[in-house]
Amino acid sequence: MAERTVRFLTRRGCPLCDEALPVVERAAARLGFAVVVEDVDTSGRTGEYGDRVPVVLSAGGRVVASGRIGPARLWWALLGLRAAR
Repeated sequence: MAERTVRFLTRRGCPLCDEALPVVERAAARLGFAVVVEDVDTSGRTGEYGDRVPVVLSAGGRVVASGRIGPARLWWALLGLRAAR
């Protein structure tokens, strides 16, 4: 079975990102997803996502969660991704 991946978009100095990352990592690990952390400022995505971080993207680039990322809502969103495969 191929490993599922989600991308966590963040930036340095973002307290909301610092709060959300452990939530994303825990939920992703329990549901079999790997998390790739990407800084929008160093990856050239500032224009697209700079004002929206933190953002969780599916492997296909769809926004799964953003802003205040709560565990329950994220859990259901990741379950939906898992079921879609």
